[in-house]
Amino acid sequence: NLGKVYTEMGKYKDAIENFKKAISFLVYSSPHFAHANLGWAYYKNGQMKEAFSELNTALQISPNFCLAYRMLGVIYSETNQPLDALKNFNRYKDNCPDNPEPYYFIADIKRKYNLAQHDEIISDYNKSLEKGATFCPSLKALGGIYFQNKNFEYSLQNYEKFINVCGDDSEVFLNVAELYNKKGEFNKAKVYLTSCMDKWKNTDISQECQKRLNQIQK
Repeated sequence: NLGKVYTEMGKYKDAIENFKKAISFLVYSSPHFAHANLGWAYYKNGQMKEAFSELNTALQISPNFCLAYRMLGVIYSETNQPLDALKNFNRYKDNCPDNPEPYYFIADIKRKYNLAQHDEIISDYNKSLEKGATFCPSLKALGGIYFQNKNFEYSLQNYEKFINVCGDDSEVFLNVAELYNKKGEFNKAKVYLTSCMDKWKNTDISQECQKRLNQIQK
């Protein structure tokens, strides 16, 4: 647990030392967790070889260990290796089929690297929502896809659900205001833009909201 705290703080060397200590205790009942977390700390510390070694050790101990597949998928994704990322996210999904997250990751990789058709990507995001109807990343992603493809009704449905269950997000607020503006519902657009200015005071986002509000009022 101390290792995880140090990881969250960005003190990766301290995290590494604590995970090593956890592994050294022969009575520790779940060493695969420590190996995976050690691998992640190595990755964040820029030690790629050690990271892969520890994550593979975690999977040797526990071949169905979803967290290790998740970590490998994220590492491959962040280092621009989409096919390896997709392979590990699929293993994450196969071993934890009721978790909405792997379906989201799979869709996101396909979308980012153009690895699938539009309908397949939407289907993967929807599979994520079938497992967790309020899974926020998928709601936002679908809202964005429909927004880009000018399917404004579906975009608005997903964005509004996101706002209701997930909280504040400046990109979502701006897009919802734009959607209402396109529909001619200017008062609703103004509500979102005014709220946006209040929530992100003294930021570039607030200035953008003010700019769009001025355009509507003209």
